[in-house]
Amino acid sequence: MTTLERLRREQGLDQKDLASRAGVAQSTVSRAESGGKLTADTAMALAKALGVSVEALLGDVTLAPTGT
Repeated sequence: MTTLERLRREQGLDQKDLASRAGVAQSTVSRAESGGKLTADTAMALAKALGVSVEALLGDVTLAPTGT
């Protein structure tokens, strides 16, 4: 289980709820929870939606290079 998935579950959210809060697609949350790369903007949006720092969120998530 990724840090993102653990934090999401601890707050009683499903992927759709978190995606809505963060303003991203549910597929983005799913991809991140499966170990996919995130852009810095997406990581910041997810962290804010979960009320945690980006550093706490990125314990096991890789950022994609800018522009991808």
